[in-house]
Amino acid sequence: MSKFDAEAYDRRTKVLLAGVSAVTLVLLIGAALIENVFPEWRGYRSEYAKILEEKSEDGNLAGFRVSQIEQNVVPALAVTDRCITCHTGVQDPRMTGEEQPFTTHPGEFLQQHPPETFGCTICHEGQGLATETVAAHGLTHDWLYPLHEAEFVYSSCAQCHDADLVYSDFAAGDETPFSGRLVAEGKHLAETRGCLGCHLIDGMGGTIGPDISFVGNKTKHDFDFAHVEGEERTVAAWLERHFLEPAEISPGTTMPDMGLSPEDAKALTAYTLSLRQKDIPFGYAVKRPVDMALPTPPDGQELYEKLCSACHGQDGRESEVPGIRTPALNNPDTLAVASDDYLRHIIDHGRSDTSMPAWGPAVDGLSLEEIDKIVAHIRGWEQPGADLADVDPEVGDAIHGRAYYQGLCANC
Repeated sequence: MSKFDAEAYDRRTKVLLAGVSAVTLVLLIGAALIENVFPEWRGYRSEYAKILEEKSEDGNLAGFRVSQIEQNVVPALAVTDRCITCHTGVQDPRMTGEEQPFTTHPGEFLQQHPPETFGCTICHEGQGLATETVAAHGLTHDWLYPLHEAEFVYSSCAQCHDADLVYSDFAAGDETPFSGRLVAEGKHLAETRGCLGCHLIDGMGGTIGPDISFVGNKTKHDFDFAHVEGEERTVAAWLERHFLEPAEISPGTTMPDMGLSPEDAKALTAYTLSLRQKDIPFGYAVKRPVDMALPTPPDGQELYEKLCSACHGQDGRESEVPGIRTPALNNPDTLAVASDDYLRHIIDHGRSDTSMPAWGPAVDGLSLEEIDKIVAHIRGWEQPGADLADVDPEVGDAIHGRAYYQGLCANC
């Protein structure tokens, strides 16, 4: 058995430690150089300085410093945004037409939303303190609110603005960016395709599905991506696929396939992302002007489309959603025997042992006046019928009638 050479072992250990220390030192020096001498943001600012020199007649950079991190500190919103470190030209009209990240901000939004007062992440999301592209855009596993895709940016407007005002302006055909109209289109779809028949939004709607009043505040960790393949792991991507293929994305869900087009699914995604809690400071909330007329209360048709059409169909004949079977309301026989009081009672109190929920004041739903409007809309489908005075009661046969009723009618 060979004798253990302590001196040789000690020598090898020292050499190994010296090598590890040297590698560690090189890595630390490299990290320090990358962080302080060659950071990504400094490269962008150097390139911006060159553009400034080309655009300035005298080559004067007007105090622009390449080696300086710029930021907007907004204590009211508890954010510090360093986006302008790289996006240096957002307020410089000379940068119009330049490529990102040097170009000016589109539109006139910064006139009403100066970055020093609002920052950037209040609208765009992302990680304001970061100065590297991937981290700043929030495209890391641990950051909860990554940068919005361009088409979904206007989903943030409802944090400060009255949603009915800002999105109705878009829907009215104003010359506004596409993404604003996209949210308005999604809002219109939600209100006319019967989404509120199953989902609560701000206290209005059904309870068959989950309350989606603040679904825009959820993060990617609140969604199950187990059945989402080949898609980026974002809330927007999950919602869009869910609208198109609910059963595939959420097996066992009660949500039916609505037969939406990809464009409809994108619009609904934009609107759904706008459903957020208003937890901003009071001074940032944009209130309805006092001289502006209040919105017109919805009529019976609008209420029916919002709350009833998903199950009973737009025209009351049958549901347009595959898999939903409910009584036809726009039916001569139904309208002939169902009185207004009966319809009011069903809408107010619901029907036990069925999927028809109560919608009345007892559940903080519709007012009695709104229920009357829906009943009047349903009654409007009734066609003039025979005069009951002309019907001979002696012609009927109660025994045969009972058999027909039990076989054809009793299930409903």
